[in-house]
Amino acid sequence: MGNQASGSTSRTRPLNTIDQCVRAAAASLPTQLALADAPNREQIFGGDAERLSWSEVDQTVQSLCATLTDMGVVRGGRVAVQLPNVVELPLTILACARLGAVAVPFPIQHRRHELSHGLATSGAELMISGARPDRVDVFETIQEAAASCGSDVRIAGFGADLPDDVTRLERSSTIDEAGTANPTVPSAVADDVTTICWTSGTTGTPKGVPRTNAMWLASGDFQVSQLGLTADDNILCPFPVVNMAGIGGMLVPWAMVGASLFLHQPLDLPVFLEQLAGEAISYTVAPPALLNMLLSNEQMLEGLELPALRMISSGSAPLDPWMVEG
Repeated sequence: MGNQASGSTSRTRPLNTIDQCVRAAAASLPTQLALADAPNREQIFGGDAERLSWSEVDQTVQSLCATLTDMGVVRGGRVAVQLPNVVELPLTILACARLGAVAVPFPIQHRRHELSHGLATSGAELMISGARPDRVDVFETIQEAAASCGSDVRIAGFGADLPDDVTRLERSSTIDEAGTANPTVPSAVADDVTTICWTSGTTGTPKGVPRTNAMWLASGDFQVSQLGLTADDNILCPFPVVNMAGIGGMLVPWAMVGASLFLHQPLDLPVFLEQLAGEAISYTVAPPALLNMLLSNEQMLEGLELPALRMISSGSAPLDPWMVEG
């Protein structure tokens, strides 16, 4: 499913929240591909890889809003999330943004120690996760973390194979005629805190950093303008959508311009290259180690053609001149 946009990033009026960006993209580009799982989704989360149009993203977010509202989530409420890079992760964050709730996403590497600290610090009332092939104890760990910090956290999850005491989250990409998936929600505003992300976890206790809609859109606007992103771009996201790089570097700019976002996790070089070529990726981010690895593997690069790729960002370490030239 290819992009069908004109490439323009202009809007008829200023957009002050992430949700306004999502609604605008759904209104102007309803049938364009918006969000896609990696082809190896089944190995990291289970279920078939999904591909959603902008209209389906908007309707699924609205459906999740109804589910969260039924669970008692209100504006300003804290919703913890621990999911790998599958479509449910950005959809949950966007549903919180629409409700004016605060998404508190955790890296999937976090275990009891980090989770107990994060749940207590953030004041999360609900935690959302899902059954994972690589972590059969994921819900047990969450329950232990909540108990250890004395936090009364309700637990919900995506997927079919859930413990009896975990609420199954239902979502739909269609809105029924009765409007049951169309709750009336208060409009979020620019100064609403929309996320609490974690930082400094490698050098000490993780610290929760609150960011508002306005903060995210300010950093997103810089990237959109400097990278020249438009609705015509196919963006490959190898960052977990849980922190500054994944949300600020990928999710927010994607929503601002109405591009197509392709998720990737974990870093799997053959899958990464398959997505680059097969999805006609025009922009991605790769750490220096990955680029060095690619240039050192002539067999892997043999026959690889990437005519759509116009830009790669990199960071976290100095870039060797030979690698940039290569």
